[in-house]
Amino acid sequence: MPVRIYAYNALAKENYNLPVYPVLVNILPNSQREIIPNFYEAEFREIKSYQNYHVINLWEIDVNLVFENKLSSLLPFVPILKGGGNEKIVRKAVVELQFLP
Repeated sequence: MPVRIYAYNALAKENYNLPVYPVLVNILPNSQREIIPNFYEAEFREIKSYQNYHVINLWEIDVNLVFENKLSSLLPFVPILKGGGNEKIVRKAVVELQFLP
């Protein structure tokens, strides 16, 4: 994944000539509990490449933030958010999804 983020970042900079803030959003935790890096680095013939990126793990995001900040794009992910495994909360998300424009 770090190599892909590095490549997408470079393509976006080249195509749009704008600053890019790379973000990796993980939907579900890795079953192996490995550490998710927040950078990419490589070296080839003494030339070094390094790219930081921000990591967002959805299972660490408090479900209440979705409702308080009206983050409708995160409503489908409510069941996997922190505190979102409650049937009442999931039903609330479904109701809000039904009334989206």
